[in-house]
Amino acid sequence: MSLPDELEKLRKLHQDGALTSAEFEAAKGALIGVGTRPAALPAQGKEPAKSGCFLIALAVVVLSCVGYFFLVAVFNDPPGAISGVREKTLSVSIQHSPTEIRITNTGSSRAIGEEITIYINGMPPFTYKATAQFPALNEYVDIPLASFVKKNGQRFNPANEAVVETWIGGAGYDFQQRR
Repeated sequence: MSLPDELEKLRKLHQDGALTSAEFEAAKGALIGVGTRPAALPAQGKEPAKSGCFLIALAVVVLSCVGYFFLVAVFNDPPGAISGVREKTLSVSIQHSPTEIRITNTGSSRAIGEEITIYINGMPPFTYKATAQFPALNEYVDIPLASFVKKNGQRFNPANEAVVETWIGGAGYDFQQRR
């Protein structure tokens, strides 16, 4: 701690009544190099003034932890997982060819006619996305691979890339991964 900081600390102790005038002058003289030695402890029965630095540091640590956990929840959970409301996943069969993906409804009657979202080759929502109307029970919908687009406008090119994973969800259902 620097000399001005030490002097300021002594001044605060004296103002708060933790040091008498004689103790303050002795301690100040010792710091500057003149006079007697400083008193080792403040007068008995009096506590030195408490600094708010600890509380500020504690608040920063707590807020940092809360922020970290929030960011982990937002960026590591697929869409729908952080809403707090857990629904079931869609009952579907997914097949893909070199040009399209076929989604067959194998048992989700509540989602019939609702808009669903399909992501391919990456973690939603940071990858290729397409939407479609969910088909009737035991029916299917074909989605051309060329209709999958990233947020930046980049289209999926089936000639250069194969489908390796699919995420499907929406209409109140959680997203599920299929490989």
